[in-house]
Amino acid sequence: MTISDFTPEDRCAAVTAIERRLKPADLRAVIPPRVAKMVINAERQGRLYDPRMPEAQLVPFLLDLHGPELLRDASIRERLLGSATDAELKELFAYNGDAAPPRGRKAAERIIANRRWHPGKSWPAFFVKTLGLPLALGGSPDGGAMPAFEDIDPYVPLPPLHDYQELLSREVVETLSAPPGHNRAILSLPTGAGKTRTVVHAVMSEYHGGKRFGQFMLWIAQSDELCEQALVSFREVWTDMCVRSSLSGQIRGESLRLFRMWSTRPYPDPCEHGVVIASIQKLDNMFRSPSADVSDFIDRIGLVIIDEAHHAIASSYTGVFRSLGLVVKRPEDSVRPMIGLTATPYRGSEAERGQLRRRFFDRLLIPGWDNPMTTLREMGILARMSTEPLATGRTYCLTDAEIEKVTQFKDLPSSALTRIGDDHTRNAMILQRLLAIEPDWPVLLFGCSVEHATSLALLLRRAGRLAAVVTGDTPRALRRQRIEDFREGRLQFLCNFGVLTTGFDAPKVRAVVVARPTSSVLLYEQMVGRGMRGRMNGGTDECLVIDMVDAIPQFGGLMSYQRYADMWAKKGQA
Repeated sequence: MTISDFTPEDRCAAVTAIERRLKPADLRAVIPPRVAKMVINAERQGRLYDPRMPEAQLVPFLLDLHGPELLRDASIRERLLGSATDAELKELFAYNGDAAPPRGRKAAERIIANRRWHPGKSWPAFFVKTLGLPLALGGSPDGGAMPAFEDIDPYVPLPPLHDYQELLSREVVETLSAPPGHNRAILSLPTGAGKTRTVVHAVMSEYHGGKRFGQFMLWIAQSDELCEQALVSFREVWTDMCVRSSLSGQIRGESLRLFRMWSTRPYPDPCEHGVVIASIQKLDNMFRSPSADVSDFIDRIGLVIIDEAHHAIASSYTGVFRSLGLVVKRPEDSVRPMIGLTATPYRGSEAERGQLRRRFFDRLLIPGWDNPMTTLREMGILARMSTEPLATGRTYCLTDAEIEKVTQFKDLPSSALTRIGDDHTRNAMILQRLLAIEPDWPVLLFGCSVEHATSLALLLRRAGRLAAVVTGDTPRALRRQRIEDFREGRLQFLCNFGVLTTGFDAPKVRAVVVARPTSSVLLYEQMVGRGMRGRMNGGTDECLVIDMVDAIPQFGGLMSYQRYADMWAKKGQA
């Protein structure tokens, strides 16, 4: 059972209580129809078709879909309130200190249902208790509550840097120490080869209480998950360095402060010093209307590091760079050093690649190997990738409008992906293959749409497997929780759409299922890259990539898995 799931007792109590409160019509009204249709059709493939879900399955379906987060949806809360007695409604309304509900029961139900819902807090607990629902339906707190006890793990030293990381780390330090015009570079390593560790080690080896790179080092990332990963890396590297220094008799006298500056978190006080880890969205918003304090903070930044640096030519980055004084007419005017990290420095058009090179002064730090992927696999740094094309036997014809979009964007439009994801015959085949995977294999799946990824996770759960879904619609705290459950082995399957191609690290991924067709080699590389971490970097010796092979006549020759396999074969990397 995962952290984000029910105990058997809570689930049984929830089914009983909700069936007592809600009629089948209410339940059908809050079940996403496309998701329900995908699940029903996939499960009934080859059997007598019945478009309606049996009444006895409605509540279990909702609980499988939402788990303890069911009541995050205000519409479900409002329907539950429709079954409340006048006394229950009055008690709920009075929670905020109001003496009496407004005239009209429906108005009171609407007001109560739309109160702010913070899972695990006092109002959700009061709501479910008053309506006789199990406390688990109040949800889990979003990380605010401290546990009653805490286990402190023994210190485990980080493995030493590999030789190529040591070499690149020294090159990073040399770049940071170089004069203006030479103090920028992009460090590029394949996904899973340790880019972040290499750069963090380089800058931390030179950190001396804010004296080396100004008061603040600024790390900029694309997402909250990438920001948190960077923070963890800084914490681990700094702790490891301090322990090793202590063992050698060289005590480091200074502490390191790490600042989270993403989401709603503010910028640090200019009197502080340390590493500021910020999202590009936060900086873009903050720098659009700068204050004197923001300008003071900017003046105290001595070093800028860009994660996923292939994004650094986007307009949001250009605006932030301009505010940081990084947009210069002449390279020799560059005062602040800047380092970028990316596995894909060659993405985009020739013009975009040229712009990226110029932004980092045409300096690329890479290992001196003819074939990095092959070398890293032979070293055990990257896992060996075995591929399994799974022919669906399904043919999908694109409309004229979709063909035009394929021509323009070189990939399938969302309308075509949605249609493919809705195919119940294809989904039944996917489910059958997923259920044949060893139960102890962590599996990452990429779906065609939010509904497709959700349906596959639900099908797996209904088949008795530990599965969850994360999409752009998943609340941040819940997304973090499910990713952590997956990393810690409390989930076998993590299905997703659009959020785990970058900024996600689960070293023990044993299989990647690409259930969505794409012609983008970059996107495909990012998806399969989640399973490329090898044994020498805390991953696995081998990762299985399962590709769904569909017939799309107007898309012929563009399928990325074919082009990727061809590319590997030509480079001797297969």
